Amino acid sequence: MTGSIRFDLTWTGTGDLDTSLKALPAQTLVVSVTDASRPKTMTASLTAGASYQLAVWAQTGSGTYT
Repeated sequence: MTGSIRFDLTWTGTGDLDTSLKALPAQTLVVSVTDASRPKTMTASLTAGASYQLAVWAQTGSGTYT
């Protein structure tokens, strides 16, 4: 897959979940969303054949995400 993708993160609970996308193997940050929005929306440009790592973590509290 090559081109722009959109990742939407929604969750239940009282926490604030953040997300980031890194290009592997160097773990170079592609994009990160740490604002107060709920749900979070992240847009990134991907390159076919490349590997990426998606991370989700709780900035505060906890939550169950989809």
